[in-house]
Amino acid sequence: MAKQGHEYSKDYREFALTLHLHGPKAYKYLRETRHFPLPHPHTIQRWLRSVDAKPGLNKMMLDMLERRCQGDQAKYGCVSLMLDAMSIRKHVQYNPHTQSMSGFVDMGDGNSETEVATEALVFMVVGLQGHWKAPIAYFLTKSLSPETQRVLLSHALEELHARGIRVVCVTMDGHASNVSMCNQLGCELKGDPREPLQTSFSHPVTGEKVFVMMDACHMLKLARNMLQAYSPIATTTGQINWRYINHLNDVQKKDGLHAANKITDKHVYFENHKMRVSLAAQTLSRSVSVALRTMRDLGYSQFKDCEATAQFIEVQDAFKWYVLHINFMQVSERWYLSIIGFVINIDTLMLMIPELLQVQRYVLTYRFSQDHLELLFNSIRASGGWNNNPSACQFQGIFRRLMVRCGVSPGETGNVAAQDHTVSLSAVEMSSAETAEEHPSPFANISALVCDHSYLPTRFGGLVENALVYIAGFVVRQILRKLSCDVCRASLVRDARPASFDKSYHLLALKNNGGLVIPSQGTVKVLRAAERVIRQASAIQAPKLSTVTHIVREEIGTEDVFLLGDHIEETQFGIDNHQSDLLSLVVSVFVKIRLHHVAKLASLELQKGSTRKKLCKTVLFQGF
Repeated sequence: MAKQGHEYSKDYREFALTLHLHGPKAYKYLRETRHFPLPHPHTIQRWLRSVDAKPGLNKMMLDMLERRCQGDQAKYGCVSLMLDAMSIRKHVQYNPHTQSMSGFVDMGDGNSETEVATEALVFMVVGLQGHWKAPIAYFLTKSLSPETQRVLLSHALEELHARGIRVVCVTMDGHASNVSMCNQLGCELKGDPREPLQTSFSHPVTGEKVFVMMDACHMLKLARNMLQAYSPIATTTGQINWRYINHLNDVQKKDGLHAANKITDKHVYFENHKMRVSLAAQTLSRSVSVALRTMRDLGYSQFKDCEATAQFIEVQDAFKWYVLHINFMQVSERWYLSIIGFVINIDTLMLMIPELLQVQRYVLTYRFSQDHLELLFNSIRASGGWNNNPSACQFQGIFRRLMVRCGVSPGETGNVAAQDHTVSLSAVEMSSAETAEEHPSPFANISALVCDHSYLPTRFGGLVENALVYIAGFVVRQILRKLSCDVCRASLVRDARPASFDKSYHLLALKNNGGLVIPSQGTVKVLRAAERVIRQASAIQAPKLSTVTHIVREEIGTEDVFLLGDHIEETQFGIDNHQSDLLSLVVSVFVKIRLHHVAKLASLELQKGSTRKKLCKTVLFQGF
């Protein structure tokens, strides 16, 4: 403990605040049991008492931005503004500091409300240049009308302008109230999709254009939901149908391997995981489009008419074309924004980026993503250990600590993950080396319990063969990083796909844009043998690597599977037998990859039908 009258340094104060925010119990343990020289929690409360964190626009944050803008106009003078709401728990409690009840609706205007708050609407600005972001306001609400949101947004724009900060773009999700608010501000976001959209409105003070963007992650989830709910959807090229995603999942589950995509039961039956952006992104990805076409080309009858669906999934390549060719009579207004939202973003970027490039050297489109705000929400939930349903009073206390830039990192299991190193600014001035992967020796002890005969075919079906070739390319890429012998390196790859058009290379050819490794046929043969051994074992009792290696070695025998030629004789009598070492290396890398996948599929099967995520979100949205 510091002696009476001694001051803690700025860094030590920030450390103590951060530690206490991460977990008061751990803080108490370190201070009282382990006798760390930490300030008393009452001292921390005294430090924070001067930090104004009441609902409304935060004057301390705005004043801090004004000072920084005056010092560096280029870095802090141009921002994007985003707004989103976070569910909070319905809870009323007495606040002894303000001598009032907290937990009710509070817009920061001093008016007393009788309704209990269920959401916290947060405004955040993100710098278009430099790695910084700052929450500037929050409002405790129950349900806001578009008119009220318009007033709040206009007020925020006026206050930022008064401090010399220009807002270029406003980002929000695709909720109907947000669209209505934008239309009231002067946008035209519900016009005929065949007519140009108006994706900007005039600044309330300067009259300059302020562009609007819909959060791409939210739009992606809406597009996935629409595809599942309204299939089949007619287009000029055929029908877009969710059942092809179902068929792909069924075929992959049956064959036990994936055609270079991540589709599982979680992606197909996503009702319990609707908030997971990654599931939507992995479903509407080029990998799935390629997999559908691969199934069709390999002769799977259930994928005969999947081309329209495959084209739709490649949304990032030609989304505007699809907007003009989808039959909107089949799509209700609720799902209309899942289509038009992407077009709004495209139009905004095409108009906004040329203007920005006139005054700055580059434009990072991630600065217009709502991920920055979602990560703030994740940090709020991560405070105190983990509290995914804070009350209004708890939200205010956490917000106050985050204002002084306590280093609470967002959790790793949230809806989004950070894509850069943007840091939160402070409103208050407080007075691994990677371990190389080790591969087992080819001379490790071999288990005596080896199957004497395999009843699996020497070649698999079209999906498995294509998947093995694709995996073989990844295995070779991993090995090439560690292999020094040029002859052995060359034996693992080939310059191009086999001239005879081996259909097992079809998936690799469709996926390859010039950067994938094409494995040699000998490498694929070794993986095929290892795959047969793995399929003979159960998911619970996985085969040992030494067993797989021994069986593969027995099957290959003396065959020059890697076409090493004279190089075998050059190395077979030395300490290192390159033929043997190479085979062991290929098998070890493949087995590690395959067994991870086997374990993942087994875990998904055990978790089938889990409603924990769905029920958790339902409770949060109810506000209890």
